[in-house]
This record gives sequence, C-alpha cells and structure tokens, in this order.
Amino acid sequence: MNNEQIAILEYLNANALGYDNRRSSTQIREELNLESGGVTNEHVRDLIRGMILNHNACIGSLMWQMDIG
Repeated sequence: MNNEQIAILEYLNANALGYDNRRSSTQIREELNLESGGVTNEHVRDLIRGMILNHNACIGSLMWQMDIG
C-alpha cells in the first residue's frame, strides 16, 4: 500500500468501525487532506478500491441500514 492508502486504513480503523461511525469519501478526503480527483472523489475511491482488490483490506460500505428479520 502507498502512504495515502495506509493513512486511509489507519483513519478508518480509528474512526469508522461500525454502521453508526461510517464515513463518506468526502469526510475521508477532508480529514486526510487528500486530492479529490473530481466531484465524486474518484482519487479517494480509487485508493480504497485498490486497497480492497490488491491488498485484501477489509473495507465495506453501506448506503442504508438493512432491517434483517
């Protein structure tokens, strides 16, 4: 992983465990002072995608809470 990816992983582990602590790509970008790469934070999303696909980082996302039952 590169330095930006390591910073993201450390940030998520410290601040974003669990649904109630989820973070958006904008929050991650702003907290870590990363470049956006565009209006939808493509740079941050590409870093995270690489972490998942190339480094087996366990990072999940969920746009809404699921009711199971």
